[in-house]
Amino acid sequence: MKKTFEFFVRHEEEGIPLLILLFVVLTLADNFTHISTFIWLGVCTGLFLSYIFLEEEIHHFKETHVWKCSSCGEQGWDPKESFCYRCGGKMVWEKITPEFCPNGHEVKPYHTFCPKCGAPLKPKSPTKKT
Repeated sequence: MKKTFEFFVRHEEEGIPLLILLFVVLTLADNFTHISTFIWLGVCTGLFLSYIFLEEEIHHFKETHVWKCSSCGEQGWDPKESFCYRCGGKMVWEKITPEFCPNGHEVKPYHTFCPKCGAPLKPKSPTKKT
């Protein structure tokens, strides 16, 4: 299941056009003359609704994980790239540990000030590059 979910995370932008194409092809092949058109409409609607649910899961996953090199720690931006452009190491999903401002609000790793209270955050130490 994890590999399937990772596939969808890496190819999320291709999902909607594929579902639309599937519906159009199956509908045209049926020529709107049989009851199976409505069956295909139901199947495609179900797939579309499943994709919407999966898209929410993907968004949450990307908010809580980062695509990183397992060797040098370089952050990647395109999950379709399996290897690091800097050192050639394997790219993996790594869970982001939550960070908090001095007043206890949760902040993202890229924040320099808390978006809730404006408190300055401690500067991050630069990651070691090899």
